[in-house]
Amino acid sequence: MLEVEFNSISVLDFITGFILFLSFIFYGLVLQYNKINKEPIYRYYSRGLFFKLLGGLGFAFVYMYYYNGGDTIDYMSGCVAMTNLFFKNPILFFDLIFNEINFQKYISYFDYDTLWPPTHMTKKPENFNVIRIASFFSIITFKSFLGTTLIMAFICYQGIWRCFKLFAEIFPPLTSSLAFGFLFLPSFAFWASGIMKDTISVFCICQIIVSFHYFFFASKKKFTKIIPLLMYALLLYFIKPYLLLALFPGLIFWTSFSRIQKIESKVVRVLFLPVVLSISGFVLVSFYTSSAGGRYGSTQEALETASIIRKDLQRTEQYGDNYFDIGEVDPSFSGMLAKFPIAVVAGLYRPFIWEARSPIMILSGLENLFLLIFTIYSLIRLRIIGLFASTFKDPILTLCFIFSIFVAFIVGFTTANFGALVRYRMPILPFFISYFIILSYLSNENYRQKMIEKYNLRFRRLESPTLT
Repeated sequence: MLEVEFNSISVLDFITGFILFLSFIFYGLVLQYNKINKEPIYRYYSRGLFFKLLGGLGFAFVYMYYYNGGDTIDYMSGCVAMTNLFFKNPILFFDLIFNEINFQKYISYFDYDTLWPPTHMTKKPENFNVIRIASFFSIITFKSFLGTTLIMAFICYQGIWRCFKLFAEIFPPLTSSLAFGFLFLPSFAFWASGIMKDTISVFCICQIIVSFHYFFFASKKKFTKIIPLLMYALLLYFIKPYLLLALFPGLIFWTSFSRIQKIESKVVRVLFLPVVLSISGFVLVSFYTSSAGGRYGSTQEALETASIIRKDLQRTEQYGDNYFDIGEVDPSFSGMLAKFPIAVVAGLYRPFIWEARSPIMILSGLENLFLLIFTIYSLIRLRIIGLFASTFKDPILTLCFIFSIFVAFIVGFTTANFGALVRYRMPILPFFISYFIILSYLSNENYRQKMIEKYNLRFRRLESPTLT
């Protein structure tokens, strides 16, 4: 069997990519022109789109000419084989789109005219789901790698834009700061713009949050909003189920926020969040590692498998020296909890700047340094109790925090390679940055309110007849 070897970008590919790039930018400028008078937030739309498309092109070129291969190239190779199959036998093509692929179909549906997709991309349903989706874009771009990448980036941007717009509507004074986290963060624009699971995952996460908001809080015709919510949730489940599970606790907290606020005891309200985190974390890990949520028969088996994967990712001859170690992991639930703090730190802040060994890692290291400084500043200013109390005051803030912590833990615990780490934790970046942006804003508001109350009290005392 001869697998597709996609190892260069043709002249036709460049032409297709150039045409699509200009078309998307033109669309963005027209949309911005038509919307900006009524919605000033659209002043960011075309600039954010331009940055996103550049990220997609950069991602494609880096993997093609710097890494000389990788997942995105393998996905595109699978798309080429599927596109060839579509033009040769559409019935077989749609059979693979809607039904599972097995070895018998693999060797019989494809031939030396269509060539075969990379074998390893057909063994995991999540990987082949990406090929299924991207194949439609490959068909309309006539197997253009750059064209397919740009379409993926453009569609992903629509979800990101809707989520940014929602956050900006809830916190209007923070629009420009939130635009940095969602639209102009370099690593986010880079890693979430290629033909990858990460691009689809980010799109789904953003759409789920927006659809959830409209379904529960903003729409009168709620029954019409549940369909896209379920559709995006189902798509995310088929691509990266653990991200969907990590979203659940924050979304549940969001819906019950008003009831929690009615709790009279401030101490109980402050302590409620750690309890929610603990229970949700237990449910998340248990479900993800069970036969329903994962591919293993028990939690113990899944933890042992995670330990084996970590050791595999540390093999120097296969992955180089670009790995990290959180220490010996006891493959048990208690051992997992013992590694929770160090795994979260790894998932959020590594590679540290002194651990970066390549230009891509240096970029991630600089961003991580910024996040680390911002976190330390917030901890010093609010302290641990104050941090939890402030986090509890707003459901969006809580959603960002819970989602970021859970994903950071899963990524930090199961990943040992920096290259995989920066890509796997990428979906949480805009929400983690937004968390600190919103947290700082609410803290400043509280500080200003206290100063106003203190000033008014002092002013009333000065006006009191007993003091004159």
